[in-house]
Order: sequence, then structure tokens, then C-alpha cells
Amino acid sequence: MHQIIWATRAENDYYETLIYWTKRNKSNSFSNKLIAEVDKKLKVILQNPTSGLATNIQGTHKINFLKHFSIYYQVSEKYIEIVSFWDNRRNPEKLEI
Repeated sequence: MHQIIWATRAENDYYETLIYWTKRNKSNSFSNKLIAEVDKKLKVILQNPTSGLATNIQGTHKINFLKHFSIYYQVSEKYIEIVSFWDNRRNPEKLEI
């Protein structure tokens, strides 16, 4: 079975997004919703690592959720590495994997 690991940049983007929404809404309810959805998507990826959409970046898949967010990941023999946590409203040219 695979183990999920997070690239530093992806993990930082994820936490920064949670902090942003908590401050913006003066509540952690949306951040908690994001956390729950990410957990669900990670379980899906663990059960079927190729379930995400193939991207034009070799070996990279993405899975979308809550309309505006995506998780980009790469699969190796032992690991599923989350390489980007992405808000789809951002400029796609700034996506770095």
C-alpha cells in the first residue's frame, strides 16, 4: 500500500489557504470543510492512485474538489506525493510542480 507524503511547497500552500479562509471568514468553518474534503480525496487517491485526471505534466495527476481546488500528485512504487495544493482561481502560469 502507498504512503502519502506532501512536498513542502504543497503543504505550505495548503496551510496558508486554511489560514487565509479562517481570517477572511472570521471562522474556521470553511477551513474545516476544506480539511474534510482533502481527507476524502486523499482516501480516494490511496484506494486508486490513478483515479485522478492525467495532466500534461508527465506522471502527474490531479483531483478537483469544491469547484475551486485541486490536488496535484505523483505516484511512485511506495509513495503518493502531493506536489501541489492549488486554488484554481489563481493564474495557472504560476503553478509549479
